[in-house]
Amino acid sequence: MKRPFEVIEISEDENTSEENMKKAAKKAVKKATTNPLMKMMAASKELKQAECVGVKGLYQFKDFVTQREADNLIAEIEAWTDCSWKKSTFNSHRYLVKNYGLVTLYAERATRLPDTSKGEHKTPHFLKPVIEKITDKKQPWAQLLPQDWVPNEGNINTYEKMRNDFLPSHFDDRALSGPVLAVLTLSGSATVTFKQFRSGTTQPQIDAGRVEAQLEKRVFFPNHCLQLVTGNSRYNFTHGIDTEDLSDEKRVCIVFRMSKAPQ
Repeated sequence: MKRPFEVIEISEDENTSEENMKKAAKKAVKKATTNPLMKMMAASKELKQAECVGVKGLYQFKDFVTQREADNLIAEIEAWTDCSWKKSTFNSHRYLVKNYGLVTLYAERATRLPDTSKGEHKTPHFLKPVIEKITDKKQPWAQLLPQDWVPNEGNINTYEKMRNDFLPSHFDDRALSGPVLAVLTLSGSATVTFKQFRSGTTQPQIDAGRVEAQLEKRVFFPNHCLQLVTGNSRYNFTHGIDTEDLSDEKRVCIVFRMSKAPQ
């Protein structure tokens, strides 16, 4: 196995040349950064730094997109007029949404392909580069994803303070919606409240007030940041956003999931 660091020997003649010293240093850095072990160590350090304190399994990768990329995506979303904004049917109207990809049938505990005759839509073309970046195996965050994880459904959400929009505290379906939630904030940062419940707690139990949270943690989601909700944060924490926790007048974010394939 290669050593994580390799010694670059410099001759006496080379020592007399500052330019050669710089070249040798660059060569050493290049060898270190292309060493597989060093790359793995760097990725592990980045993942540790990205994990949110107090919410195990929640990771944030800041500046996942640039301001220009975010603006272009928002323009594409608004230009996607075939898919109009709809009032969220999740616990009545709380925000506006554009859904794409597989359709989740909660009552039947199943999914199906989108039916364009019903105004349903496949994943739009402008999200493909984002999905490719999220699933890029060369990136450190890809280590958090199952080997075959590729989003097949999701939603684009927009919240406005003037409408008193908010996201009710909830679990994304833990059987149908897959092991990872990826959330990309395009504009409008917000503070998201995560509440931890004992394993096996159901949404109806929470809604009926029959159980209390064991832990509550408020996490700031900045602009242009990618959040990956995995493990404990995915299955034992609810998440929600109160109106007053919207930092800006308008928030736009995209949620990516790999839901259970249709049977």
